[in-house]
Amino acid sequence: IDEDLIDLHLAAQRLPEILEQRYEAPLAALRSQFEMLATGLRVAPGPNPLFPARLCTVFIDTLANAGLSQTLGMLLFRHYQQQLVRVLDELYPRIVSLMASAG
Repeated sequence: IDEDLIDLHLAAQRLPEILEQRYEAPLAALRSQFEMLATGLRVAPGPNPLFPARLCTVFIDTLANAGLSQTLGMLLFRHYQQQLVRVLDELYPRIVSLMASAG
């Protein structure tokens, strides 16, 4: 097993944990809002597609199935990490606000 591949998988496991700590308050608000929405729609609450674990899993699965070299995969993952933080810094507060204003 290549060391770069191990590093990629370890980074992919750590990233959701780091992001969930960083965005603890908005994620708690979103969790509550999505649960209320599910209750209002009379559906069972499911996994939130906007939570860090889901976002990271989808990206890693995409990388794994793309047939890229491990080096390129690691470079893309590092870029993804940097961009994801920027996007989530704007996205989570916006969604929390939108859902709160919608009731």
